[in-house]
Amino acid sequence: MKKTMLSIALAAIIGMAGFQVAEARQGLGPGAAAGPGYGRMAVQPDEDTLKARQQFHDETLQLRRQIVVKQTELQAVLAAQKPDEKRAASLAAELFDLRTQKHQKARELGIALPGQGLGMGQGMGPKRGSRGGV
Repeated sequence: MKKTMLSIALAAIIGMAGFQVAEARQGLGPGAAAGPGYGRMAVQPDEDTLKARQQFHDETLQLRRQIVVKQTELQAVLAAQKPDEKRAASLAAELFDLRTQKHQKARELGIALPGQGLGMGQGMGPKRGSRGGV
């Protein structure tokens, strides 16, 4: 009887320890080697791409600032005791127009933004990899 109980306890301890190791590796949490290029060769952008990104960053500074201001306004309107539906709709439309301008500028410069094309959120199932406000 003692041998049976000892064997069951030993098997449970080994099983739990193995499960914990397997579970810890699955998440690739802090400190894990899951940076850019993990599991594949990292591609370094060429000089033209870097220049286009810098130009996009410089030319859209005011546009991105307006987007943040409108998002903050919209959040404040929606958080009010009695949200103003017309104002919220107006701000949402303005945000849509500003984001469209930002995306147009990116297309002009040949920049791929997150969430466009295959990549972020594409083919990953509902709500996975999505970025609200891109």
